[in-house]
Amino acid sequence: MNLDDLKIKLNKELELPNSPLKTEVELLKLLRTNSNSIIIKIKRSLIFEIICTIFFFFVFGATCLITPQKGISIYFGSFALLCVPFFGVLFYLLKKINNYANNTYDVKNNLTKLHDLIRDFCKKYFQFTMALMPIAFIFSIYLSADMVSNGPTNNFPSNKPMPKGLFIGFFVGYLLAAGFGIYKFTKWYIKKLYGNYLTELKLLISQL
Repeated sequence: MNLDDLKIKLNKELELPNSPLKTEVELLKLLRTNSNSIIIKIKRSLIFEIICTIFFFFVFGATCLITPQKGISIYFGSFALLCVPFFGVLFYLLKKINNYANNTYDVKNNLTKLHDLIRDFCKKYFQFTMALMPIAFIFSIYLSADMVSNGPTNNFPSNKPMPKGLFIGFFVGYLLAAGFGIYKFTKWYIKKLYGNYLTELKLLISQL
């Protein structure tokens, strides 16, 4: 039942002459039905991210261990290490949300705290991702320098070395395109997993 359905139902019942007034407990139960539905959706998003974090930790870690290329090993090893604190943050959020879902606070105060928690997380999530991009680019530059000097992958089919100017131009274009793509994807991804539910929470709070 969404907020509009809840309002219509309450208005109809109050308009009936013989309709008994809803007790505070009954109203609280109706409101918690909607809030719990949103909380469940947010928890699913967090569980999805926890599973993905564990998966990428093992993928990055395995790549770090088996690759013979030093630069690539450092690159993926660093991101494997970053998965560890990120997993801790996600697990902490999941625990906090479970506490909010099971506590006995009033509904509005409870949902306001949940909204602020997820909103701050989304903000820091985006900021961290944007701050991480330059670090990833520095690693990419390190790798590209190594590839230009030693890597056979920079050769044309004719076995002639790729001109450095051409490679640098391609690499700069790649970084700009990758940066823009990551920026747009991150905004969409956060909105998809959490932003839409924040909007629902805000609407629910405004109706209380």
